[in-house]
Amino acid sequence: MQISTSNVFLSIVLTGGLSGSLFAGIHDLNFRGIAGQNEQALCESRMAEIATKFTAATSIKVLGTRCERVSSVDNFRGTLSYMSVTPVKMWSSESGHSDRDREYFRSKDSCERGLVAEIQVMKSLTGLTPFASYCAETNIVGPKAFRTRIDAIGESSVVKIEDHISFQRELVDSSSLTDGLCRLASARGLRVIQWSQMERLGASMLAVGYYDDLRDEQKNELAQRGLFFYANESECDAQLKALSQRWKHNVLPAVFACSKSGYNGSQLNAAWWGGEFAEYELDAQILPQSFDNLSLCQTEGRRIEGVLTAEGAKVLGSLCGSTGDQPGDIRLEIYTR
Repeated sequence: MQISTSNVFLSIVLTGGLSGSLFAGIHDLNFRGIAGQNEQALCESRMAEIATKFTAATSIKVLGTRCERVSSVDNFRGTLSYMSVTPVKMWSSESGHSDRDREYFRSKDSCERGLVAEIQVMKSLTGLTPFASYCAETNIVGPKAFRTRIDAIGESSVVKIEDHISFQRELVDSSSLTDGLCRLASARGLRVIQWSQMERLGASMLAVGYYDDLRDEQKNELAQRGLFFYANESECDAQLKALSQRWKHNVLPAVFACSKSGYNGSQLNAAWWGGEFAEYELDAQILPQSFDNLSLCQTEGRRIEGVLTAEGAKVLGSLCGSTGDQPGDIRLEIYTR
């Protein structure tokens, strides 16, 4: 149903046996990225299907649909127009984030497989049935990327949230990091749908989409902090394993990962789920003195951990390495919450 409708707000008087008058207005639903640059026919067929399902779910007649692009390089946006006294209450997986901040799929096939799985999760958690679901092609610069979009009639306290963390350089092993963060997310009652990684200007961004129930008073945010630098990946990996074992996960559960840094160098990073302003849940203090080797530094770190713990501090652990400014200068950092 490809009918052109005006963008001008209209109103009509509905009497229908009611005392007084009710004013109905034209309302629009927009579906960004519903088809690619050269896929107008796909846009029109998808919008016709969405219109049919919308009417079936609401008993509201659709005035029309249209497909348009802002410019020749943009993907198609679909618009559905309907008339009612008040806007229909909607649930949508759209969060208002830009494409750059979202989790995405590298191919349309992988996105469509992910969409099938996500619809089942969405239905089970919200109790709603979608009237619109598709893989939207993003407008981000670079290779094609796709994201899921799901819309339903009704309301739910369960919402889809998108978040991301950034690293100064490319991650060495992102799968270990995301697996660990998924385990921590499950412990917080979150349902992770999709991770995606993007490299941009040498930096690495890790984006995630997950479902959360807003009735839960616990706030959830994803946080990351870059720690010390090391001469190579093997040295960083050794420190990662040691820190993971010593870290007080009962105080602040965290996952660690190495990212590339400079010429064959590597940086150790910590990532965790926290409450509101999660990045402030980890406090780090670098001691002023330097050490001749890692062994001496680590011995001093364990001593200071013991002193602070005895004083009642929430000690998470300690780490030895370079700040990056002076690679051969070994420093000690103490982490508390």
